[in-house]
Amino acid sequence: MSAKAGKTQTITAPRAPDIADLRSAIDKAETQGIDRGDMLLHLTLRDESVIKRSRSVGIDEISFADGQMRFVGVRVVVTSDAMSSLEAPAEAPAAA
Repeated sequence: MSAKAGKTQTITAPRAPDIADLRSAIDKAETQGIDRGDMLLHLTLRDESVIKRSRSVGIDEISFADGQMRFVGVRVVVTSDAMSSLEAPAEAPAAA
């Protein structure tokens, strides 16, 4: 038996963001000067469902108006991506 045969390699999958992670990403982008109206939250179907049903999400944090879902003021789109993510412009627009 070789020395390599006795070793095992543990591979961990990346952790999907939770609600607190999404809030934090939105807050971080906002502190960088990006308006929440310019952000787009890509959610997996699972994460969208979790946000809709979670007791940790206040009724003031989620809205459904004009055929759009918003989470803490950021427009939500459901995507087939492997993980949810926040899309925000690279830089805040310069003040005119």
